[in-house]
Amino acid sequence: SADDCFLAKFSGSGNVIWSTYVGGNATDYIYDILLDGESNIMICGQTLSTNSISVPDAFQPVKNPTIAYDAFFAKYTSGGTKLIGSYFGNTGEDYGRGISLDNNNRLYLCGESTSTIGLTTNGAHQEYSGGSQDGFLVKFCLSPKPSISPAGTPSLCLNDTWTLTASPGYNSYFWNIGSTSNSIVIGSLLPGTYYYDV
Repeated sequence: SADDCFLAKFSGSGNVIWSTYVGGNATDYIYDILLDGESNIMICGQTLSTNSISVPDAFQPVKNPTIAYDAFFAKYTSGGTKLIGSYFGNTGEDYGRGISLDNNNRLYLCGESTSTIGLTTNGAHQEYSGGSQDGFLVKFCLSPKPSISPAGTPSLCLNDTWTLTASPGYNSYFWNIGSTSNSIVIGSLLPGTYYYDV
């Protein structure tokens, strides 16, 4: 059998707010965790799993086909929904040990590797493996979340409409109500409170 990891969020009184497994069809380990400025959860670790780790548009959507660990990182909302997930590895054992974010939403992943190819970029401080096991440091640019305008909490009266527009410049959009355009028109709603996210 394989080992899975889990994430959980607890209330101040110790009650479970939500909990989820993190892992796939093989052994998975989480080594570091942090919160970003929007209370999203970032984790990193290592995995042998070939499923349930990455998302389709990930930097590395598929685990390398060797019988070795790949490093991975993932991002979850404060409610436990997975936003980002990617493998990072090559032919050897690759372990994600630490994760950090800077003020410009750049993700830094560090760890250990026995891979001799495929982890570095041209002109890197050390482009080639120095021995049996090396450390690695990689920087990723995470796309910022689109902003919605107008911002705020409007009150709508019967027969009013309201247009919400996501910031431009993205290849695609997906609103929590299913729309894929960058603007949605709100109207003809029953009394209540509604939340919109893109």
